[in-house]
Order: sequence, then structure tokens, then C-alpha cells
Amino acid sequence: MKRLIPLILLLLSLNLPALAEELPQGAAALLEAAHPEHTLTKIVSASDPVIAVMSRDDSHVLCVAERKGGAWSLTVNNPAALRRGDLPSFLWEGGMSLYWQYHEAQGEGYVNTDAYHATLTPDGWSAVDLVVYDALNSSETTVVNYGGDICFTCADYDAEGNPVGTETQYPPYPQKALADQSSLADFDISRLPHSRTELDLQQLADALCPGYRVVDGAAGMAASFLADKADGTRVFVGCAWQDGRWRVTESRPLPQGTSCDAFHSGGENLLLHLPQDGDGYVTVSLQQDGSWQVSFIGREEWFGLGPRWIADEENRYCYGSFRIPLDVTQIDWSALPSTRAEAFALMDRSCWAAVNNPDPADRLHLREKADRSARSMGKYYNGTPVLVLEEKGEWVKADIFGVTGWMMKKYLAFGEDMDSVVSARPFMEVKTELTGGAALYRNTRGEAKGTVSESVAILGIVGEEYYHVAGYFDPGVHGYVKQEDLWPGNG
Repeated sequence: MKRLIPLILLLLSLNLPALAEELPQGAAALLEAAHPEHTLTKIVSASDPVIAVMSRDDSHVLCVAERKGGAWSLTVNNPAALRRGDLPSFLWEGGMSLYWQYHEAQGEGYVNTDAYHATLTPDGWSAVDLVVYDALNSSETTVVNYGGDICFTCADYDAEGNPVGTETQYPPYPQKALADQSSLADFDISRLPHSRTELDLQQLADALCPGYRVVDGAAGMAASFLADKADGTRVFVGCAWQDGRWRVTESRPLPQGTSCDAFHSGGENLLLHLPQDGDGYVTVSLQQDGSWQVSFIGREEWFGLGPRWIADEENRYCYGSFRIPLDVTQIDWSALPSTRAEAFALMDRSCWAAVNNPDPADRLHLREKADRSARSMGKYYNGTPVLVLEEKGEWVKADIFGVTGWMMKKYLAFGEDMDSVVSARPFMEVKTELTGGAALYRNTRGEAKGTVSESVAILGIVGEEYYHVAGYFDPGVHGYVKQEDLWPGNG
């Protein structure tokens, strides 16, 4: 679908009724009686309905008069629908759709546009929606108010106005105070958010997790808050949209005085400053399984971490099982490590191994059974981490990021020997045309799991169609991606 803005701009160039055009007498009398100290400054439609703007100084009233039962009635008399200052451009299209637009120059020939829209139906006027066009970034954000649930849809476009990639649909964000803006007559232009950063976080929390006072937070594909409970306990609250509803997670109590950096956070993650950290921080992130866990620490040293891995500043990974919980519902905030050495000391590597073929160009089969003739579930590169579930002669039962099968023991390195294995896992990029990310699957039957937009490590190759992958920056993101959706990049 071509983006809407150029079409509207073209239509707005058509001649609209001039102010000199005579309005129906009954409609004109209604406008004058309703606003005797205002001036008629714009006629958008001069028939039924009459759509006009009455102005006084720099403030404006959007008025709609309709003939009902043989008499004219003022069905919209809204002093909040338009901004103060210059009037917008208007379009009355097809006897049912009203558009008005504001344009803002951004330099170098770029003009951003806010396009508002309402529809006249047999039941009356609809609520107002908004399309925000960012000319510099060639992107559009559509904002729709469904009775107090605000939905954002974002899309990117090429220079010709054609969509690039897929639209990003964000979950509905409850904003109770906007529930009263159910039609054009109720609309207040100053209250409809243009982006997720303009959402009222306290209203969001009141709907999703009543009883919390929000200190700060962020909204993206999920919402996360630093909040105080009624008894003064400070906690992290994560809200994830799953299976058509919001799921709320509350952390164990945070130290009093904990703050957050919402500006550098997204809804799926929140940077927390614990009182003892000074300029240091910990990041809490939403995981694929729906849990919220500490995923990054920046204290004396910085490093990424997960329940089964640690990453250093060069994105080198050490795999094992953490002896302390990172899930915020179980975490001991005072026990988190400050250095990589402290983090490594908290890892149990006794049940872990790494693929270690003598020839790094070879890949090791993961088989359905402990038999060299059993079906291969994929061929895995040197350095791929393996959680050993069971040993059976020359075989081990291996768990590779949740995928279970059998591998030959002699082609695995165990314990500290894992550190000497040179990883042969290639890193690949999502193809540039897939701006919405590449589809991520739970299995090779094509069961959807989500999307991935970051670089990925190729753990193994599965048949002719799929790669088994893990996120380059976050191995917690893992699954299957179609080979055709990835490329090696240009570096």
C-alpha cells in the first residue's frame, strides 16, 4: 500500500469552497449564534454537512452543521480540535472523510506532516486518528484511539513512497483519560500522543497494574516501570503483551533509592541505577519465554549475561549455568557481580561442552537417536555451546538452545577445554530489505516465534532451508531463520 500522505497532499491542492461562497442560511445562523465574537475563516464544505472554522485571534473552533429532520443542527462545536496559530490544510473527501494537516519544515527540503482524520458514518462522527509522517526518515506512524486503547503502527518507505519491509504493530496501550474522545465532537488535539514516548505512564500502570506509583519507565513492544507500591516498596514492573493480553511481572524489592534511565531504555528493557552503583547500572530485559531478567551489568566492568552465558566487551561468550537467579522475581539484587571475574565465578560449567571438530570446516550432526544412521536435526559449527543432559557410551544427549538430540562425545570439548576451542560460527545479517526483521521460528515446521533484526550467530545448518541461530548481542534470542533471509553483510 502506498503511503497516504502524498495522496492527501494532492487532493488538498484542489479548490475548496471560498469564504465568499454562500452558506445555507440556517447553518450560517447557527454558526453566528454560537460564536458571535468569532469570524468565519474557513469553509471546508458548504453543503450538508457544513464544515467550517470560526476564529478569534489565534484560536479556532471546528464546527459541523447537519440538517436533521428538516432543521439545521450544530453536531460538532469543538474548540479543542485545532491547534492555535495558523490554520491547517483541509480536505472533505467523498462526503464522509475529513482530513486536516499541519506541516513543519525540518530543513534541507524536508517537511514533516501531522495528518488528522475523522469519518462521518450513519451513527455520527468517528474518533480521530493521526498519521505522523517523518520526511527525513521516510517513515509513518499511525495512531488510533480505540476507546482509550492507543495503538501505534509504524512503517518505512522508499524514495518513491513504496513500503519497505513489514509494518510494525505495537500492542494496545491503555490510556483511560482518552476514552472520552470517542468522536470528532470530543477530540482534543493536544491530548492525542504522537509516539510511544508521549504516553502517560501512570495511566498505563493504573490499567495494567493498579496500585503502583510510577517513578519512570518506557513503552515499546512491552512496557517497563520503576514503581513504588502502596507501602513504599520500590520494584521493577514489566508488562508483556502475550497471547492477546498483558502479563505483568513484579520484581523482588529493589534497594530504596534505586533510579532508572528511561531515556536510554525501551519498553522491553529498563536501565536501573542501584544506590551502590554510582554511575553503574544493570539492565532488565524481557526474554523470549516472557520472563524479565538482568541481561547486562555496567559497573567496574561491563558485560552481558543470561542464565547460561556471559559476554565480554568483544562479544566473546562463556557458557555455563548461573548459580544465582537472574529472573527479577527471584533475584537477590545485592548478589549481582560487578566484574567479569566475579560473574565467571558464579557459573557452573560442569555439564557444558562445546562442539570441537578436529577440522574446523566440519560440522557436527545433532541426531534424533544415539546412532550414526539416525536422522540429522542439523549440523553444528565448532564453538557451539552444548548443555549435556545425559551420557550414553560414545554419545551425549545435548541441549542446544532448547533443541535436544544426540552428539558424538569425542567431538566435544568439556569444562575449561571449551575456552581453547576457536569458534567457527559465522555471523550473518538480516537482509537490508527486511526492515521489519526476519521471521524467527520455533522449529523447522515454520511455527512463528517472533522476528529478529540484529546480527545472528549461525549455530548450525538445518537442511536446505533453515539456519539455527542465536542473537549476536543477545543469545537469549534464538530459533530458526530461513537461509534466504540472511546474508554475510558487506564487512
